[in-house]
Amino acid sequence: MIRDTFRHCSLDRSASPNAHARRRGTTVHVPALRALGVLGALVCSTASIAAHAQQRQNDPQPRGERPLNATIAPRARVVLSLASVVQRARDNAPAVLVAVERARAASAQADVSRAGFLPSVSVSSSPQFSISNGTQVVGPVTLNNTNITLQIDATASLRWTLWDFGRTSGSVEAAEIGARAATIDLEAARRSAISSAVSAFYTVVLDKEGIETSRVTVSFRERSLEVARGYTDAGARPPIERTRAEVSLASARLDVANAEVAFRSDLVALAGALGIDALGELDVLVPAPLAPVEDVSLAAQRAAVDRPEVLASRVRTQQADQQVENARRGLLPTLSASANAGVRFSQNWRYTEPMWTDTNGPSESVSAGVSLSWAVFDPTVRANIRLAEVNAATARMQEQQSIVSVRTEAVQAVVAARSAQQALEQTEALARGAAANLAQAQGRYEAGASTMIELVDAQVQDAQARASLARARWQVEAAKARAYIAQGRTEALR
Repeated sequence: MIRDTFRHCSLDRSASPNAHARRRGTTVHVPALRALGVLGALVCSTASIAAHAQQRQNDPQPRGERPLNATIAPRARVVLSLASVVQRARDNAPAVLVAVERARAASAQADVSRAGFLPSVSVSSSPQFSISNGTQVVGPVTLNNTNITLQIDATASLRWTLWDFGRTSGSVEAAEIGARAATIDLEAARRSAISSAVSAFYTVVLDKEGIETSRVTVSFRERSLEVARGYTDAGARPPIERTRAEVSLASARLDVANAEVAFRSDLVALAGALGIDALGELDVLVPAPLAPVEDVSLAAQRAAVDRPEVLASRVRTQQADQQVENARRGLLPTLSASANAGVRFSQNWRYTEPMWTDTNGPSESVSAGVSLSWAVFDPTVRANIRLAEVNAATARMQEQQSIVSVRTEAVQAVVAARSAQQALEQTEALARGAAANLAQAQGRYEAGASTMIELVDAQVQDAQARASLARARWQVEAAKARAYIAQGRTEALR
């Protein structure tokens, strides 16, 4: 549109300015003529743009365009607290949903194993149809013979394992143990999802406080800029003082923008950890401080008892031991009963010149029996026994390793929480000193006793100290949360 405006409204540039002057018979200064041409083009383009805007106002949706709000529906604002984050991670995290389906699959496998106690019944039917044609010579006469046969067989079979010396019951027990282990694995997946979500939550909380800290810094530097303007306008200080204050303020505003970007980015990560729509409007509530963690030895004991990973490894060991027993039962016989019942219906048509004859009639058969089967020599049975024993030994080692791992994790989490608390105390002292230094530097500058360099240096130190204090404060809370999660006490995160 603007390109068209300049094409239709621009001055004739094919001729030189002196040529325009010769047409009018006057002498015009070249720079003045050029300036007049530019001014005319700007006036013309401004009028055309205004006309185009009026046209768009009368036709708010031109052909080929559509408003953005036609495809983007408003979404409700979701405010996340620590308790809601824990609950959403427990119920809706993607890893949790996968673990739920695995637990259902393990329960279905147990149902499959229980079906071994029931008999199996099968029914089959096989119809047959045949036709043949031939000749028969009787003396001097040749007779045509046609034979048509239709036969239908129906059979029903029943097979029932009466006794397999505990092989079926052992398989059922192993499958049920596996289902219990899958259920405990679900709790372990929930704990892991809660841990990831809580870490992401405290990161967002820290980002939110970082925004407020950066805004406070902006307010401090705006005040310094006002003072510097007063000095420079009065001629009491050189203009470089004002420039330094402006640069310092621009840097603080950039820090606010970067903090807001980090806040939005970490909100998206939190939404992904919770399995919710990242395009919605999200916010977080600043949580209350958590209670201090307990003694290190008590935390290790609780982790070894309450962590679902340890419980799952114990159940896996029981399942492996049961599978060893099942493999050894493969050396024992199997006693089963079977029964079969069948019926056959046949129809036969025979044509021998000059007449047709037919025969038909059903026939029935019933049989039943008991069979004992025993694998006298099967090398795979011994191999399966050795494999099951190795798997059982591996499961016991994994159980011991799981206990050591969760105890170590709990101890490390408690130690990290204590270290974070000590770091917070030191950071608080540093922040108090930086704030006092800034107050003195601000007073000295306003009194004309110091330069802007000294004030900016104090402002930088104070901003860094306040940012470190906010980071240390929420690192303490995040470390407490990790200590509770490491003990399996997610209910404390409220």
